[in-house]
Amino acid sequence: MDERERIIRLVSEGKITPEEAALLLDALAEVETPSRLEIPLPPVPPISPIAPQNRGEDDISYLPNLRWLKVRLDSEDLGVYLDKDLQKPRIEGDVQVQEQGQDLVISSNYSSRRKGLTKFLGLNINWDFDYSSGSDPEIHLPEGWGLEVELASGNLEVNGLPFVRGNVASGDVELIDVRGVDLRVMSGDLEAELILSEGEHRLEVMSGDVQIRFRDSSVQVLGKLSSGELDGHGNFTQEKRKVSGTVGGGKARLLLNVMSGDLTLEDQNVRA
Repeated sequence: MDERERIIRLVSEGKITPEEAALLLDALAEVETPSRLEIPLPPVPPISPIAPQNRGEDDISYLPNLRWLKVRLDSEDLGVYLDKDLQKPRIEGDVQVQEQGQDLVISSNYSSRRKGLTKFLGLNINWDFDYSSGSDPEIHLPEGWGLEVELASGNLEVNGLPFVRGNVASGDVELIDVRGVDLRVMSGDLEAELILSEGEHRLEVMSGDVQIRFRDSSVQVLGKLSSGELDGHGNFTQEKRKVSGTVGGGKARLLLNVMSGDLTLEDQNVRA
């Protein structure tokens, strides 16, 4: 288990708060040894989805033959957009790119030396290493690509993709015209326009407000709102901490979990 996975587990176990986790992940982005920067980065392993363990690739079989853009960034904003005119991905920004079978792996690039002192998991750590956030990456994808993301600190914007999954530790998220999700946001607001008509989907926000608009969707919504209020526009109800509702015929299913923050759900078909 690496340090990022350890921090995420500490939050899920309730041992630290999402805000504390965000600070730790920021510190982790700053703590790198010089030797790591002197050799090429190794292949990045696949990011584990946040869905239950018995859920696998077969559960998104309604999106056939997806190739995956796998992004792991420490402290950059990320924009990923569908461009139907492209034949291959166009990647802009100061990042490293690796091939992983038919998929692409994007990771942070490092340069320019910094020194300092950081307190990490109760330890005082002196660091002296090369680091530079460079220009924030912007990625344009042709049809047939999904996004798998692990973002430690930074905002995420996605437009037009068939599926987005992974983790954002600290940062706001905006999803536009997205057709499938399996995403956890630890600290930050989430705004999404979703087109859900098949399969099972999941969104979890540990600390932040959530606004979801359903367009051209057929989905059953089941969720938990631990600390906050529901503002529903359509067939949505809140009973104590449980949230439920249906859009269209309810063919797909969206599982929601908002731990600390308000939730807005809007069925654009019945919007006033």
